[in-house]
Amino acid sequence: MEKKRAESPTDCSKAREVYLRVVFLKIGEIDTVQESYQADVIVQAKWREMSLDHSTFKDLDVITSPNLWKPKLQIQNIMKDGKSRISTEVEFNEKREAFIIESRRIHGIFSEHLELYNFPFDIQDLSLLITSELRDTEIILLEDERQLSRINPLGFVDVQEWKLREFIKTTKDVNTFHEIFFRKKKYPTLTFNFAAVRRPGFFIWNIMFIMALITSLSLTTFAVNTSLPQHRLQMTFTLLLTAVAFKFVVAQSLPKIPYLTYLDIHILGCMIMLYLVCVWHGIVTLMGSLTILPTLDIVAVVVFGLIFISFHVIFGIIVYFTTRARMKEIYYAERVYKEKALSVYGESYTKLKRKPLRRNFRNSRVTSSIIP
Repeated sequence: MEKKRAESPTDCSKAREVYLRVVFLKIGEIDTVQESYQADVIVQAKWREMSLDHSTFKDLDVITSPNLWKPKLQIQNIMKDGKSRISTEVEFNEKREAFIIESRRIHGIFSEHLELYNFPFDIQDLSLLITSELRDTEIILLEDERQLSRINPLGFVDVQEWKLREFIKTTKDVNTFHEIFFRKKKYPTLTFNFAAVRRPGFFIWNIMFIMALITSLSLTTFAVNTSLPQHRLQMTFTLLLTAVAFKFVVAQSLPKIPYLTYLDIHILGCMIMLYLVCVWHGIVTLMGSLTILPTLDIVAVVVFGLIFISFHVIFGIIVYFTTRARMKEIYYAERVYKEKALSVYGESYTKLKRKPLRRNFRNSRVTSSIIP
């Protein structure tokens, strides 16, 4: 049988539809400081190829032809590509219509803009941005609805610091590039998002709890007689310097961001209270001759105690409701993903979740199979 010539891209009267599917086999460390994460990912692209319709197995060597149309996909947010393997295969449906499936297994480091306002109670949306060298008039990137994207929770490494949510959400967008003479070129982009919830226990017990204890110790300086304000100031200054040291420790756990996180607010709030206690002890030196000074000192320690308790109660309420609102969005996304998975896989989806994700790849592998 004579081999059919591959269809040239210029022969297409409309944009090609390319269906994408992503499988996260392994997710490594999520680096907050570098704003990146490591992952082992399979990116599967599927598109219709009419030039291969009704072909036989011997004819499939045409798939290696450089004249065959290709989507020219790129990973936009990849920082460092350790190793990448590509396999290509052709599948036919019942009508012997040909579909080319290109699978890439990528192990690399991916950049991600982290929203750290709620740190260490934050929930991060990690993404994989797939785009093409072809313009939006030549290619359309779509999510593969017949084979859902998946994430392997058993392949998550950073489980001590993060909790991985088992859903993937896609977002379609267009990148616009401006060239000379104000010419615009638009390139399609499909983003695959998954969420990771930070486990805040380390920061709560090792920083926030210790910081609260240090701040509460400032109330014990009022036990020193008002006639010895220099001892009060010495003790309070020591506590304030300890708080500054904790602030430097926190700065090493975060990138250089221009806003305050929840952890910053908590530490700065405690430092402000220590500062106010120091100011009060300085004022005491100017009121040493007043007979009502002991009464004022008792009022001051009560006021500072109420400020300390009120600050932590309000802080806890804000953190609780902010985290709760964000988790509602996560639960909704998981519910939507589960409904979509049940519509595709049926009741077997529950068993599929427990199945390890494995697949062997060979460079330029060409096979033939039938899809329903």
